[in-house]
Amino acid sequence: MNCPKCKQPAIGFIKWARGTEAFKTKCASCGVSLKANIITIIGFVITVLITGVFVFFVKIYLDPELSKGFLKFLFALPIAIILGFVVFKVGGYKESK
Repeated sequence: MNCPKCKQPAIGFIKWARGTEAFKTKCASCGVSLKANIITIIGFVITVLITGVFVFFVKIYLDPELSKGFLKFLFALPIAIILGFVVFKVGGYKESK
């Protein structure tokens, strides 16, 4: 995601995906405070919903052994990473006041 002020990359995907820095951060280049725009927030909600539906599908329709905690996590992780990367690419930031 690029900074709206300096147009340089504000944050990398790994740092962005780790937590709350996806929603509020400082630009790595110019230091301006940034917050997520509406596309990023909606994309995050959609990612959580789709991942949740997928986990529910695994639990209901596949072998009960596959729906155990860690295996369910292993099935959901690639979906969350792929959708998160899409949100990272299409989302953005705006300057925080």
